[in-house]
Amino acid sequence: RLSSWNDVPLNWATLKTLNASENMFSDFSTNVIAGSSPSLRSLYLGHNLITLQSLLTSSLTAYSSLHSLDLSYNRLNDRAFDATALFLNLTSLSSLVLSGNNLGSLLNIIPTFTTLK
Repeated sequence: RLSSWNDVPLNWATLKTLNASENMFSDFSTNVIAGSSPSLRSLYLGHNLITLQSLLTSSLTAYSSLHSLDLSYNRLNDRAFDATALFLNLTSLSSLVLSGNNLGSLLNIIPTFTTLK
């Protein structure tokens, strides 16, 4: 199991799918990937320790070509969270998995995605 994005040896420039599920990542350090992975289409981050705060401070919104995003079974909750700010630019998103998180009322305020299946 990995706990730091610096431990991930990848060719970020040509990466289309990243499955970093079932590790011990506590944040989504897009400073490692941001801007260097323009072809990223699928991102699987389920079963980690990622919090909403770390997502809000990341550059997740830079991935406008992302089709699939799995954030299941992390430490996401609906406290002081603006779902619109996080998901607004993910206009190509067709699959969003948030199961296993304590989201409560957050599910009611996630923007309507016309591309989600």
